[in-house]
Amino acid sequence: MKFLTFQVFSLQGKPCGVFYPSVFPKSIFMKYQIFVLPLLTLMFFTACKKDEVKPNDSRNPNPIRFDNPTVGQTSRYVRFSDSNANDDDNSFNFIKDTLVLEIVASDANGFKVKESLTPGSSCLTQTENPCSTDAIFYYFKIENDTVTLYDPLEPAACCPMMFWHSFKLPLTVADHLFTVDKWKLIAPSTVTNCPESGRVENFSQFGTNYGTMKVTSTLSCNRAFDGHDYTYVYSASKGIVRYYEIGSWIPTGTGWYLLN
Repeated sequence: MKFLTFQVFSLQGKPCGVFYPSVFPKSIFMKYQIFVLPLLTLMFFTACKKDEVKPNDSRNPNPIRFDNPTVGQTSRYVRFSDSNANDDDNSFNFIKDTLVLEIVASDANGFKVKESLTPGSSCLTQTENPCSTDAIFYYFKIENDTVTLYDPLEPAACCPMMFWHSFKLPLTVADHLFTVDKWKLIAPSTVTNCPESGRVENFSQFGTNYGTMKVTSTLSCNRAFDGHDYTYVYSASKGIVRYYEIGSWIPTGTGWYLLN
């Protein structure tokens, strides 16, 4: 005998499912409804609550922040790429690579960060120059209102995904207003220091407006020496929300967006 039927409901635009009595002897149902109805109500709201979770809610529930770093904070990023960062086309491609930065320890060197790719990342299995499955470890420390990223054992360490060399991100920047060009950020012509630092207002990505963010970039100086250009968008409370680099000889752009 069929006792239960599955019914789909909609709650705030989210499909929800629940079982309810379909072919069920009325006398039995009435007799035990004091037990059955609360159980069905609980099943309904439990099923719907699970569907109410937004896709990005669990991506970065406890991201790395520079004003209060603690062990366990984790930030996840998705890779993007553009074959020509200098053209007028505003499009770029997202690549199925997810980068994870996690603070795993705190000691005299600062906060130790583990950098790794998730197992499903495409570059781990690509046939040409596949990425390493090994995690990379380095530190960041905060002194004199500046975040310094470095490897105490190899000061000139090369090849983490997010940082090529020891890098400094000032938390107090000059009042230079960067502008958004395509997905790049451009310093005003009055800036002559290298790296350049300033701010960008109403910075948005993935539908999230981060407000005023800090910017540190080598966009106008490294290329003169045939080096890659690097740009970081960050704040004390959000950590790094975007990083990208642009090649010197071939202006291919690639980088990482913080997932919401």
